[in-house]
Amino acid sequence: MNESKNNLTLLLFLAFLVIVGAFPQLNKTLFVQETGNIKLIGLGLGILLSVLIYTKWKYTKIFFYIIFVHVILMDVALLVMSEHKFFLSFFILSLCHLSLFLIFTYSKKIKTHLSTTT
Repeated sequence: MNESKNNLTLLLFLAFLVIVGAFPQLNKTLFVQETGNIKLIGLGLGILLSVLIYTKWKYTKIFFYIIFVHVILMDVALLVMSEHKFFLSFFILSLCHLSLFLIFTYSKKIKTHLSTTT
């Protein structure tokens, strides 16, 4: 039972990672004008990070932190430079990115998953 609960937590985190990565591409008019383009994590990188975390690749933590430090810095820049009508969307997206970063960093279940070998 405990292992299935850990797997559920991990799968929810991975699903949240993919959804947050894909959301700006699927609803781009919330973030930029119709002719604009935005991609922070993206669907492909979200899926790649999810697969790396699930398969326990030994460099997953380093790869995740490199990507997310870049994403959080870009979030700050976008919040400072965004038009007023896009500010709330960027703020919510920044909170999602920050929550993913904090969950990955401090979750005991994810740490346990990455430290165990198959």
